[in-house]
Amino acid sequence: MDQFARRTAGLANSLHNRLDRFTKGRVGGRVDGMPVLLIAVAGRKYGVAYTVPCVYREDRDTWIVSGSGAGMPQEPQWFRNLRANERATAEIGAVRTPVSVEVPDGEQ
Repeated sequence: MDQFARRTAGLANSLHNRLDRFTKGRVGGRVDGMPVLLIAVAGRKYGVAYTVPCVYREDRDTWIVSGSGAGMPQEPQWFRNLRANERATAEIGAVRTPVSVEVPDGEQ
């Protein structure tokens, strides 16, 4: 992904996060009919927390997100950070929840 695309995606994520938080999920809580959560995870290099919006689905008491970067062939940085940290914070509406991360292997 080139520098312009990275900056554009970062600005779009920032705007989405602000709208979602300001409206407590009423704006930004769904995209194309799919539920969206905000996931915050510390960066691998400096430990600064980054927040990205992610489409998710629920399976019993588990939230499942896909580590895709809008269809890009490589894993996005936020997913690499999740893989490295195994802890994050999920935010749905006005509720923030600490979560543990499990990345399934190919058989799962």
